[in-house]
Amino acid sequence: MGVVIFVWLQRRVENPLIDPELLFDRVYILNNLTSLVNYGPGIFTIFLLTLYLQNIRGLSPGESGLLLCVQSIFIAIFSLSVGKLMESMRPRHIAALGMALTE
Repeated sequence: MGVVIFVWLQRRVENPLIDPELLFDRVYILNNLTSLVNYGPGIFTIFLLTLYLQNIRGLSPGESGLLLCVQSIFIAIFSLSVGKLMESMRPRHIAALGMALTE
């Protein structure tokens, strides 16, 4: 119900938060659903991994957080090279390759 009210309000205000037509764009919806399917389980896995590191392995919350920061550092480093790669390739091909590599 809240989504319906949000879209209804966004269509009537002068400066909407997001373009309401974007919510009906098929490519936009499919990209978001694909991201949800790809990254959703990863977030759940990281949550369980923090519990494992703290309760089973006996690490402190700070140590667990530092250990999990390694993934973010690699993402930051590789995002720079992927940004340059996107200038020469189509983004959909890069995204498909990335999803294939994570599976």
